Formats: sequence, structure tokens, C-alpha cells
Amino acid sequence: MTSGGTSRSSTAAGRHTAARLRWAARRLELRSFGLVPEHFNAAEGYRGAVAIAAPLSVAVYSGNGHLAWAVFAAFWTCLCDAPGTHRQRRRLLAIFVCCGAIVAFLGSWSASLAPSAGLVAGPILVALCMIGAARIAYGGLVGTLLAVVAVVAAGFPNSLEIAFVQATAFLPDPHGLIC
Repeated sequence: MTSGGTSRSSTAAGRHTAARLRWAARRLELRSFGLVPEHFNAAEGYRGAVAIAAPLSVAVYSGNGHLAWAVFAAFWTCLCDAPGTHRQRRRLLAIFVCCGAIVAFLGSWSASLAPSAGLVAGPILVALCMIGAARIAYGGLVGTLLAVVAVVAAGFPNSLEIAFVQATAFLPDPHGLIC
């Protein structure tokens, strides 16, 4: 025993634990990126504001609360627009838009099947989103945002028809009336 009342094995275990924590922190640090002023662009902010304000205005003026999902969809799509080549960005956005519509529909509709169905549907959809995103190059952000869509959609259980209306909020307007 040492003078502090601890044994050598517990001291060694404490050092081993500290070393593992330092290793984990270093790995997380290497995989993260800092937000610096050079990454912020006023044009991107204005684009995001217009993308969110347009469906919000339509939802408020029409009085149709189900259209508020378009605001969620626009916000999540702006978040999903990661840096990269134009081809890569468009590919990831197309995947998010298509899968977001499917996940929103399945989450909302399946949660309405039983009183506790959302507690089952949400985690299953989150797992499917993350497994699917792991198969896509640079799909981590898409998977994370699709998981958010799954959780939020499962929290709003609706009938088949209303779930379909929510899902269409992710799809682009074919006539170009909103954006």
C-alpha cells in the first residue's frame, strides 16, 4: 500500500483509464472541425433564410398546419448541404430529399398504428437511416439528419393521408412555385 491508502494496481488502472480517455479525445479531435469565420458566408445565410421563410409564409397564410413540415424539411436540407464538389453536393441532397420523404412518411404513419408504436418505429427508422448512410460515401451528415427526421416524424403520428402530405414537404415543387 502507498501512503495515500491506494494500491499500486488501482493507481495503474487509473493511469490506464486516463490514457484511454486521452486517446479517445484525440481521435474525436482529429475527426472534428472547427467553425471559423471563413466558413460562414452571408450569401449562404440569406439562401437559408429564404428557403425557410418561403414555406413558413405559405403555411402561416394558408392556415394549414401540416405545411409547417415544409419548414422542417427546408431547414434540414440547408443543414445537409455540405461542402464539396457540385456533383457530390447534389447527390447527397437528392439522397436526403428522397429518403427524407420516405422516412417522414414511414415514421408518421407507423407511429399512428398503435398508442406506443412511435416508441418502436423511431428507433428502428434511426437504425435503418444510420446503416444506410454508412453505405454512402460522405453520408454521415445525411444519416444523422435522416435520423432526426425519423425521430420527429415518429413524434407526430398521423393517418396515411396526412403522413403522405408531410412526406411531400421534402419533395421539390415540380412547378417551381415555392422556390
